Amino acid sequence: MIFLKKLKYITVKADDVNKYLTTAQQNQLINLVNKIDKAREIDGKEPVDGVFVPKKWGEPYAKIAWALVELKFKSDELSKL
Repeated sequence: MIFLKKLKYITVKADDVNKYLTTAQQNQLINLVNKIDKAREIDGKEPVDGVFVPKKWGEPYAKIAWALVELKFKSDELSKL
């Protein structure tokens, strides 16, 4: 019997994304994660568990994205009470 390791998760350090990918590549990554997230929603699954926060906070969506992360965290914390 041969044991094969199965790739189950992909983890990418945000610092590496910011350091090694261009802004265009970072946007492509965001789009891919969003596509997976939408497909999971259609399948009735939980959203992707991970957040990509852009290095450049000047981007118009960055502050909104972070506000959504904070809102989700606070919502989860309140539901535990």
